[in-house]
Amino acid sequence: MGNALLKAAEAADRQISAIHTAFGAPGDHGYESREGKALYELYKFQVELRAAIRQALIEDVRASTDTEKAVAEFEGIFGKITATERRWLVRRLAGQEV
Repeated sequence: MGNALLKAAEAADRQISAIHTAFGAPGDHGYESREGKALYELYKFQVELRAAIRQALIEDVRASTDTEKAVAEFEGIFGKITATERRWLVRRLAGQEV
């Protein structure tokens, strides 16, 4: 994913989170209502978007030789990770099966 596209995807993720904060869960409006269905589809898309962002970051970071910098970039977007998650990410970056 290109840098500009990645930044746009991250901005979209933040906006969807803001919508969730403002409007709540789909069930708050009734899952069968127009609003509930729209929110459900939007939040489902956000899950897919986050998976695509993570995959793009992993691929971008694999190209980097600076593992610590790569992990810091990952944490900058997704928040602090645990030691176990860090080991998993470093193995993924090295191209090892996890």
